[in-house]
Amino acid sequence: MTAAGASRASLSGRVAVVTGAGKGLGRAYALHLAARGARVIVNNRRHAGETDDATSAMQTVAAIRAAGGEAEADWSDVVDARSGQDMVGRALSCFGRLDIVVANAGIDHAELFHKQSLAEFRAIFDTGFFGNLHIAHAAWPRLRPLG
Repeated sequence: MTAAGASRASLSGRVAVVTGAGKGLGRAYALHLAARGARVIVNNRRHAGETDDATSAMQTVAAIRAAGGEAEADWSDVVDARSGQDMVGRALSCFGRLDIVVANAGIDHAELFHKQSLAEFRAIFDTGFFGNLHIAHAAWPRLRPLG
């Protein structure tokens, strides 16, 4: 299949979890998957002062639903070791399956390395590495072929 054909392939009946899907590339991935027919768990952590309806995750969910797709929000903080299990559980409880994971969560902390504190670097690493490891590890048994 060509790249153009792959972008038009139907994902009807498939279920995806996209981490960091409240904005940027994660939002674009979630919208693209939904446009192809996938049902999407839109993950993005809550920020201070946000209510469920005002989160970036809910804004992405609203955009998917407005376009006729199906989506549910998830506010798990990917740094939490249980977050992967929680997101897989949400996909299963909402849609009954899990077929696709886009491990996109990350935080942008643009600063020269030598000007970053170790705590700032640790936050970036915990989110970008361990945060994505949590969802990949939890989803792996559902995504790998049986046998």
